[in-house]
Amino acid sequence: MKRTNGNGADTPELASASVRIPSPQRLPDDATLVNVLVTTSRLKRALQHGATEILRAAGLTMSQWLILSHLQRADSGTLTQIAVATGHDAGALSRAAHLLLQRRLITATQAPGNRRSLRLALSGPGRALHELLDAHTNQRLAKALKANLGAPALQGMLQLMERAAASLDASAPTSRGACHDAERVIPEYERSKPM
Repeated sequence: MKRTNGNGADTPELASASVRIPSPQRLPDDATLVNVLVTTSRLKRALQHGATEILRAAGLTMSQWLILSHLQRADSGTLTQIAVATGHDAGALSRAAHLLLQRRLITATQAPGNRRSLRLALSGPGRALHELLDAHTNQRLAKALKANLGAPALQGMLQLMERAAASLDASAPTSRGACHDAERVIPEYERSKPM
């Protein structure tokens, strides 16, 4: 059944508000997946907003900052390695890396054993800029978090987030597994709808 949503467009009308997609395991009410997603999204947005103001003054984007930060920790890496470590798409990071190369903030050399892959590393000016920006972001963001949470709680939160990410990464289904789950859940939902 369709109804008009007030804007002249037809929208499907749900047959019952009490229809729920079956879930294999329910989390306690105070730790629902939705709450975790919303809270981590808010935290990410607030951190990125604070960092973006500092990065903008240096003419950098968040993607460029992630590349510089990874190379500071790892000394060097390919775009694929950086993408995996940061959880970003290698294609999206490619443009950011190109702009960093143009500004001579990173260097690129042929990766050993793979002529199609480049190994990226911080240049001297890139390392100096990263250290300056890292000091500013730490002063502004980490100081605010430590003041409100305390250093032990902040460290504990980081460890919990890393453990949660690792457990989800380890249990992530293959792309075929994800399709299989969707093929199973959607028909269950369709069968549960009243006619």
